[in-house]
Amino acid sequence: MKIQMSCEEVRSLCIRNDWFTAGSNRQYEKMFGRVAEHADIDEVATLIWICSVDVEKAEIANQLMRRANLEQNEATVSKERIEVVRAMETIARTVNNENIFMEWLTYGVADGDIREGTEDDELEYYTRDEEYSELMGTFLNVMKSASKSGGLYSDGVTSN
Repeated sequence: MKIQMSCEEVRSLCIRNDWFTAGSNRQYEKMFGRVAEHADIDEVATLIWICSVDVEKAEIANQLMRRANLEQNEATVSKERIEVVRAMETIARTVNNENIFMEWLTYGVADGDIREGTEDDELEYYTRDEEYSELMGTFLNVMKSASKSGGLYSDGVTSN
């Protein structure tokens, strides 16, 4: 697996864990060069280990791998959340009661935030934990209200 951390992140990890204390500035620069080139995690762990004291290479590799897995999981969560945000927006736009739909536009996804060409990174705000939770709550309230008054309308069909 390739390292996806920035040089600054690796530097902070080294400082926090007291790694790379036996390396020279030149060795540090070479290691950062490999990080910037997204070398394999095992290679970066080896470079750090060679210039460290009283730490096992496996410990360094495990921490780098955990960090990589955490970042990968966060990216998956964001992608999944963005898909749900897009789905809620699509469904909310079928609400067959203008007043209820206005609740979505006011407290849900602002009108125009999701257009045909909207990129995923433009929706990042909606994927933050607190905002995402509030958005889901608003969506449920809108759907509950819609089920009592007007239902949904799509492609010439109205729900009741």
